[in-house]
Amino acid sequence: MAKKKKSTSKKEDKKKKKIPKGPSIPKWMYGILPLVAFLLYINTLNHGYVLDDDLVCNKNKYVQADGISGLKDVFSTSFHQGFTGTPDRHYRPMMMAAFTVEKAFFGNKSSTYHFFNVFWFAVGCGLLFLLLKEIFRDKSIWLPLGIGLLFVTHPIHTEVVANIKSRDEIFVFLGLVGSLFSLLKYDQTENKAWLIGSLIFYFIASLAKETGLQIIGLVPLTLYFFSKKKHDIKSIGTTTLFYLIPVVIYFLLRAKFTGDNGQVLGIIDNSLYGASSFGEQLATAISMTGKYLLLLLFPHPLSFDYSAYQIPLVGFTDWRVLLSILVWGGILVLGFKGLKEKSAISYGIIFFLMMFALVCNIFFVTGVTMAERLIFSASLGFSIATGYAIFKYFFKEQTPTTYFAIIGILSVLYSFKTITRNAVWASNETLFETGIITAPNSSRTQSFYGKSLYDKSLTLTDPNQKKQMIEEAMSYFDKSLEIHPGFTDVHHHKGVALDQLERYDEALVSYDNAIATKSDYHLSICNKGLVHYKKGEYKKAVDFITQAHEIAPNNQTIKNNLEVVLLKYRDILRAQGDIDTAIFYDKQVKKLRGELVN
Repeated sequence: MAKKKKSTSKKEDKKKKKIPKGPSIPKWMYGILPLVAFLLYINTLNHGYVLDDDLVCNKNKYVQADGISGLKDVFSTSFHQGFTGTPDRHYRPMMMAAFTVEKAFFGNKSSTYHFFNVFWFAVGCGLLFLLLKEIFRDKSIWLPLGIGLLFVTHPIHTEVVANIKSRDEIFVFLGLVGSLFSLLKYDQTENKAWLIGSLIFYFIASLAKETGLQIIGLVPLTLYFFSKKKHDIKSIGTTTLFYLIPVVIYFLLRAKFTGDNGQVLGIIDNSLYGASSFGEQLATAISMTGKYLLLLLFPHPLSFDYSAYQIPLVGFTDWRVLLSILVWGGILVLGFKGLKEKSAISYGIIFFLMMFALVCNIFFVTGVTMAERLIFSASLGFSIATGYAIFKYFFKEQTPTTYFAIIGILSVLYSFKTITRNAVWASNETLFETGIITAPNSSRTQSFYGKSLYDKSLTLTDPNQKKQMIEEAMSYFDKSLEIHPGFTDVHHHKGVALDQLERYDEALVSYDNAIATKSDYHLSICNKGLVHYKKGEYKKAVDFITQAHEIAPNNQTIKNNLEVVLLKYRDILRAQGDIDTAIFYDKQVKKLRGELVN
């Protein structure tokens, strides 16, 4: 009996030896990346709301619902519906659900949302260390730590962590690292709980943003490169098939809860829509990919906006396009050359390309020209390739000083840039002030800064200072329109500014210019009516504001304005003795109020 037990014990020992344990490391090392992540972004905790933060949290009716009652609506409606009231094409409930819970328990404060942005980024960095430790379990622990530091400190991530609205990118990253870590644990142990965990992380990433779906491509790639088992294509494919379950569920939910609000993307969304030909569109997209690579290598200057026409439209003869093709050609060769020997550099390159594919504008034109946030998760591939190359050529087991020096210097420089860049995201004012410097050729940055000056002018009590600031704001509107003459919103903003200065005829021209670019632009149509009202042209005022109300019947401001001008015009008609017409407009007022009219 004793021999039998001894034999069984030996078999169990052999089974255990099949799973490499990896290097033994002190527990404190697990906290380095999360700690660095938190310290780097601690100066964002008291920042305010910027850009689209109102859309996703501060003025989103589902997020602002009592308690967590808005969660049902968050998961059963499209992305922007809680703000616009109309369905759209995107289904991204995960971020909105987090905001809803945070608001319910901690109140509607920007500091709350900023804290949890940093918190979830730190959690993701902790998971990243676990993933890298599994990937490089046969290497020195300084390799995953070095790669992790390059990723955590990289300044290109500031837009994501410092901007509340970009929480969706953080959740995609969380889902990515959690899914791949669980996948490798499942591969080692064959414990199905790890596979289920991996699928859950993948589903979370998909619910955060559509780009999370790309993670499915990393599943076979990661198994091929880092599995300790001898997988064939069939076994890798079988495991990958499980990840179609979250994909199917996601698309079923998306089909059920999203809609088409009729929004048509244009040049201001993505300047590639302004290309004169497919060739120019493709060439410009290629030049943008070169810009992304440059920012990864040398993250300066950084900008919150790269829209029309900060990145100029170019043809295939432009040197930036030719250089991008040459550089990316070399990277592709390097990436696929290392496939056979399963080089980590090759893995990092292919990882980056897979996560970059849907946002690079090469295969199809997206809703964004270019943005630093779009390569947040993809940049992990860059960090893996770069970090491993530094380790391979400079790490010596007995004298790792050179490796430490390179990683240390890069991390310190990155950290300094990250901390200083964070300050730019403190408010719209600080963001737009730097935007006109870092993206002077962007029509949007010029318009944003002009609008911020106009809004600030309304707080001034000195009439001369107020007038001076409004005129300064209009100079930036003019710069914006020089870059992109068809920018509807800017024509409207300029009209509002002229209206405020009581330059009514010029304001009407600006409103007409806005309507010329978009015939159903109800804001300018309504404001045009208000200008006529101020000029004493009441019939025109009624006609234009009625037209605006027909286009946007649920807009309460337009409805209120219409009631005012209708009542005024009705009273004037009565005073003139035109009783029948006055009665007609009196009925229009009652209809507007929802009163029963016989």
